[in-house]
Amino acid sequence: MNKTENPMSPAQAICLAEYVQYAAGSIVSRALVQKPVGSITLFAFDAGQGLNEHTAPYDAYVQILDGESELAIGGQVVNPKCGDTVESLGGLTFTTAATAASAPANYQVSAGGLSSANYMIQLFPGTLRISKASTSTTLVSTPNPSSNRQTVRLSATVAPVAPGAGLPTGSVQFLENGVILGTASLVNGVATKNVSFKRGAHPLTAVYADDTNFMGSSGVRSHQIK
Repeated sequence: MNKTENPMSPAQAICLAEYVQYAAGSIVSRALVQKPVGSITLFAFDAGQGLNEHTAPYDAYVQILDGESELAIGGQVVNPKCGDTVESLGGLTFTTAATAASAPANYQVSAGGLSSANYMIQLFPGTLRISKASTSTTLVSTPNPSSNRQTVRLSATVAPVAPGAGLPTGSVQFLENGVILGTASLVNGVATKNVSFKRGAHPLTAVYADDTNFMGSSGVRSHQIK
């Protein structure tokens, strides 16, 4: 390993990338800071060069200034590239009983995975709140326009709004100008009802209340009679 002089001095700003010097088949190192509480060293590794796994009396922090590398920290391999930083406190992990299929409720979240020989790390549980997913209701009348007293099918499609997912259940209420025409259950997210109208314009509304996992919504439609 080749060693070079320290380019740093107090109250001086430098660009470390400018001090990276490669040597064929070698590792070039610069000790930038050497103190009892820690050290900072600038390494330049030629392709295929590396250091043996070792321990340090304090936490390690790595910043890649040029190229890319492979690092093994506590048995975990990472591949940082230019501009990336890596530290050796471990990988922060979260655990909770909640899953993608969990019902809306509050769920405890526990954190772990961090450790240090130099610091006492205390992690506190948090709360994950799963709320009902929003929905959209689309109302269609077929045929539209229709003839006087002709049978018309009202169809309301209730769908989750992203990032919500799944299939809403329950029922939809159909109204004409605020007057209830009837109620129909959702089947695969769709509720239908047959009605007939007199001549004129008919403002229609479909109202989905909600269910255990989804919030309510409504859709409107204007139906015309020939």
